[in-house]
Amino acid sequence: SNEKEDNFIWALQQLRCLLRRKANLPKVILTDRDLALMNVIPAVFPDTVALVCRFHVVKNLRSKATKLVKVRDGEKIKVSEMRETVCLAFMDVLDLSTEDEYSENVLKFRKLCERWPKFVLYVEETILDTDKERVVNAWVDKYMPWATIPQIELKAPMICALDHIHTEEKRVEYTGMDSMKCGCRMTFNYGLPCACLIANKLRHNKPIRLDEVYKHWKIMCFQDEEGGGDVEDDYVFTEE
Repeated sequence: SNEKEDNFIWALQQLRCLLRRKANLPKVILTDRDLALMNVIPAVFPDTVALVCRFHVVKNLRSKATKLVKVRDGEKIKVSEMRETVCLAFMDVLDLSTEDEYSENVLKFRKLCERWPKFVLYVEETILDTDKERVVNAWVDKYMPWATIPQIELKAPMICALDHIHTEEKRVEYTGMDSMKCGCRMTFNYGLPCACLIANKLRHNKPIRLDEVYKHWKIMCFQDEEGGGDVEDDYVFTEE
């Protein structure tokens, strides 16, 4: 509705006032596919891309699969296993890194699900034909997604960054310094050290350098300054 869009415009404008400097403006805003929000983002942040939250996409897909994906009596595979197979096949489509791979695997996914036409129609109408550029890696990876503005994020940026690094450190035992096993998604998606980089640091007993952390995470304060307008300096962490 227009009223809902007006509310989103107001909220985004307040955020825009807090960010002030053009360098701090988001490259990406992550949404839960709220069309009203996605429609107004260009009005306030014309250079920002509105992406769709993969968590919500997969959650909705699993819910729809529970209703529509069935198996015939007497089939060897359990319905729960079939639903998981379908969901995993869909997530594989989301993870594809090139458009050619995407096209090829979408055909395989449709073939797998052809016995449930209503389910295929749901996936096509809500994701594949409408939002693939907003959620599939082949397109999303082009947008520097570490610059997102989470819809619910109450922690200070640096605390949130440390949480991400701590989570990534738990993967070190599996990945070691092997970038192929690591995938380096943490670095690409969030601008933070990934597992293989952390493994290298641990092996050589070296700290994580501040220039290895994207600037978004080092901003300590977005408070407005008297007189308004852009300012040259924000409060950021600097190396001693």
